[in-house]
Amino acid sequence: MGVRRIFSLFGSPQLAIVLLTALAAALVAANVLEVNHGSAWSRWFIYESRWFVALLALLGIHILCAVASRFPWKVRHAGLVIACAGLLTVIAGALQSFLLGFGGSISLGRGEMSDQIVLSDRGQITAFRVGRSKDAALEFAFDGGPVDWTPGKVLDLGTASAIKARILGYYRYGQASETWIADASPQGGPAVRYRAIAQNGNPIAEGWLVDQMFGDAVAVGPIRLDLQRAASDRMLEDFLRPPIDRLGKRGLLAMYLRDAVTHVPFDTYAGGKIRLGNTGAAVEIAEYLPNARPDHLGNFSSKDDLPRNPMVELRVYLPGEKQPLRQIAFAKDPLLNLDGVYPVVCPVKFRFDHPAVQRQTAVELLQTSDGRLFGRLFSGGRYAVAGELRCGSQIEVPGICQVEITQHVPRAKRELTFAPDLAGPDRTADAASEPAALVELTVGGQSEQAWLRRSDSAYGQTVLAMPGGPIGVSYDHAKMPLGFSLQWIGSRQDSRRGATASKAKSLTLRVVDRQHGLDHEHVIAAGEPLRLGNLAIFLADESSPGPEAASFVVSCDPGRTWKYCGGMIIGVGIAVMCCTRAYAALRRSGTVPQNATAQVDAAVDQHELTVVRRRAA
Repeated sequence: MGVRRIFSLFGSPQLAIVLLTALAAALVAANVLEVNHGSAWSRWFIYESRWFVALLALLGIHILCAVASRFPWKVRHAGLVIACAGLLTVIAGALQSFLLGFGGSISLGRGEMSDQIVLSDRGQITAFRVGRSKDAALEFAFDGGPVDWTPGKVLDLGTASAIKARILGYYRYGQASETWIADASPQGGPAVRYRAIAQNGNPIAEGWLVDQMFGDAVAVGPIRLDLQRAASDRMLEDFLRPPIDRLGKRGLLAMYLRDAVTHVPFDTYAGGKIRLGNTGAAVEIAEYLPNARPDHLGNFSSKDDLPRNPMVELRVYLPGEKQPLRQIAFAKDPLLNLDGVYPVVCPVKFRFDHPAVQRQTAVELLQTSDGRLFGRLFSGGRYAVAGELRCGSQIEVPGICQVEITQHVPRAKRELTFAPDLAGPDRTADAASEPAALVELTVGGQSEQAWLRRSDSAYGQTVLAMPGGPIGVSYDHAKMPLGFSLQWIGSRQDSRRGATASKAKSLTLRVVDRQHGLDHEHVIAAGEPLRLGNLAIFLADESSPGPEAASFVVSCDPGRTWKYCGGMIIGVGIAVMCCTRAYAALRRSGTVPQNATAQVDAAVDQHELTVVRRRAA
């Protein structure tokens, strides 16, 4: 079979009919999917599928062969060749958009700078060694799709730093079911199941309190229940005999590390580092804030000098570490600190009590290192110690309820499972609209599995006991570097007459690309995106941004230029075809000579005839 035969076969009109019919059917199916299920379905099953990309590629091959089969081209083929070149350019741009395009979002606080966007349709599994800040976290990105996986489907994410990751199950909308069971490893923390009973004997609430690393607290009506592990056996002494008579006017800070317990009254504190016994650690009180409030960057300042929300900013110096750890302690909430914010968990535990703080009624539970559980009640500014608790023990909250301990697991691990959520996106909770995945990690031949829900504060991360130490694993949205940095400088009001409401407020963004030496400011408003190469940055919605934060939608269409150029080339080709056809029609009607040579010959003959007539006269 010759080359011309191959070109004729792939460029045949019959193949064109088949390909155009298939393309039309695919576009109709994509439109139906998008109307009934959303754009994620049309992208997953049509536009981003391999068969649709193959269909476009085959259509491009057909166009190329159809044009090549007419070679050598004549003048009348010029418009067709140009138009087909434009079609090929458009198809190349469409393939580039489908294969390399992406969309995401970025949120910025006022003055904040970021060089990454959050991808809306891709997830990321992150694994890291707990307590090893120098070890880089491992990231595995994947797209589970808009539907639940069939049983038995497995996605291998790859292996990095001797950690192998796989996805064994996936629900686009997962409904969680959890319980806590005994953990044979030393990694597990205490889990306590409680039941609150009203004065009339009716149950009010029932649930779990779990301290896996950072303590746990829950509100039951007007009271608070919290659970914490004792960082030191001597921490139990303060728990059973609270030092409320030594608070002074500015409060008392208690610090616990192993067997060292240190109390610092702020009325007599003169500054400097405070040594914690013989542990080699030291603590410096960087700042005392009587009425603390945070900003969008995580820094705290005091609104005024009234002790309405007392807080202390701390610097913790650990042996062998060059830089101190940052920590905070609130008088209103003893469990609120920076543990979990930074890769290294602070081993020193703090409790800050202030005489001006009127804390809510609370049932507080503390588990010691030997697994015993103790409780106390805080009500009316005083503590009532309940002593050691066992299953069935009750703590009376006067005039409100009784809190009963129904189950206590000294070392527990969560047993979390997910099932398909039939309610799907109709659920009102944001977390319930995120997918759930069964993640498996394998290290040294040992495999552990855990269900995680994407970007969920409760179910989005866990710790697995693995060879070489515990490994933390989380499931979040995937991130991608922009290639430059964006900073929100501020907003400005457009006071021009006739400015629409959507354009009345615009934002000033600073674009910094240190690699290419760029540092420019751009103005962006609703309906007026910022375009940087293939990237387009829009305001997230038509509403005005908040005073301290703004969200942006980022889309990348790498085939945009190709598609625009292809459209213009098609227009030129159509114009040339129209001109060619018009010229051919004029020729057939006899309005113009058949060709330039015939026109010249006619002029010569007319000239010669005129000369002969003059001579004869």
